[in-house]
Amino acid sequence: LSTSGGPGVLDDAHRLGPLALRPEIASFDCGSLNFGRSVFINSPSFLDALSAAMLEHGVLPEIECFDSGHVTSALALVAEGKLEAPLWFQMVLGVRGGASGDVRNLVHMVEMLPPGTFWSCCGIGRAQLPLNLASIAMGGHVRTGLEDNIYYHKGQLPEGKAQLVEGFGRIAAEVGRRIASPAETRAILGLPRQPVTADPFERLAERSRMKPMS
Repeated sequence: LSTSGGPGVLDDAHRLGPLALRPEIASFDCGSLNFGRSVFINSPSFLDALSAAMLEHGVLPEIECFDSGHVTSALALVAEGKLEAPLWFQMVLGVRGGASGDVRNLVHMVEMLPPGTFWSCCGIGRAQLPLNLASIAMGGHVRTGLEDNIYYHKGQLPEGKAQLVEGFGRIAAEVGRRIASPAETRAILGLPRQPVTADPFERLAERSRMKPMS
């Protein structure tokens, strides 16, 4: 679930409202920034209210950090007890107004995290491929999808999100990491088990036998 509502589109109350539905995961954008031609405001008071609502409703925060200052802000909320383990940091790089999609920025932000913290990376547009490759090599996890990048190769649109997942799955398998199945991903994130259902990503994950990667 997204709590962003689009930069400047919804007020704080409307952004908090869907958490009452108790989604398993929701975004926690840990700071304000220029976002393209808009301003994406996440004030300290909003983040306090957002963290309290997530704790109240048992929602796992996807702690999205668009630059290193957002990591610092998130760790301060952890120290204050407003964000609790298990922690999941999503480094979002390449947004105009945030940190650029440079691998050096990813390394710096990951080095700020406490040892053993679960993290993944989201690269926007052309930054997706190099950042996801770096994440795999660094022991992190990757995010891919049409929200972040609409191309499979330069100038080539994918058939759908599954093709993007399969592409990174093949690359990861070459270095000894396979795609985590949905059940394995739930275990990694500390989410409760769900009834087994037919899932194309389950079948994709079964093609490799090495270390899971979400």
